[in-house]
Amino acid sequence: MCGYLIYISVFAQTVIPATLLMWLLIMKPSSWLHGGLFGLSIALVVWYTYYTGRWDIVGVWVKEGLLWVTTLSFFMVFYKWYRVPGLAVWNKSGLLELFVPFVMIIIFSSMLWNARGSNDFSGVTLELDFPLRTNGWIVFHGGDNIAVNQHRRVKAQSFALDVGRLGRWGMRATTLSPRDLEDYFIYGEPVYAPCDGTVERLESNIEDNPIGKVNSDQVFGNHVVISCKNSIILIAHLKKNSLRVKAGQLIKSGELLGAV
Repeated sequence: MCGYLIYISVFAQTVIPATLLMWLLIMKPSSWLHGGLFGLSIALVVWYTYYTGRWDIVGVWVKEGLLWVTTLSFFMVFYKWYRVPGLAVWNKSGLLELFVPFVMIIIFSSMLWNARGSNDFSGVTLELDFPLRTNGWIVFHGGDNIAVNQHRRVKAQSFALDVGRLGRWGMRATTLSPRDLEDYFIYGEPVYAPCDGTVERLESNIEDNPIGKVNSDQVFGNHVVISCKNSIILIAHLKKNSLRVKAGQLIKSGELLGAV
């Protein structure tokens, strides 16, 4: 994600939840039912954002901050509303007040239900070692639904994972909108074999993509394909000329392959 998409993501994950929580704090509900429905609808929006947001962009600490701010806001709202009447006014105006939050609750409940995914998998599973060392890693595209894994849009990439490394402030890069590959904390990190197997094929001479550019002719970029336990493992988007293995080579788990 780069360019204007970064700022859209930042707006969706910070400005929108903050605005909704501020609205909740200053609104004057006509009844506890009215306020409760609005509060629940806003809580669902914040929960969905918390669960599906790309927090590696703005910083994981912002994600946790959102949770604390939301909790504090609802405590303040309950204290503020203790004298509000309990029941709504059952006329045209009163019903209209309840309609909007009711629709929001239905929509975001459905979105959250779909985003939570499923733990049921009837296919063959494969146990692999994590191919990266040190610490601070995050999976920002992974799961069985589009809300948390954009790879699910393409059938051939359904089981793909995107991994990044977080820096001091819980961000994937030194800046919000990186301009150089070196700005990413994962750049240059060594990659190790996740299993015992055979190198089936590889590519190591493709130029590293400039930020914001996609090589549609070589979508995997520099990569290595490993035959492992009757399965095929693809490790893609590696650094040019970083691979230390050859096609046909037998490798052991933990053996150096190359670099991101």
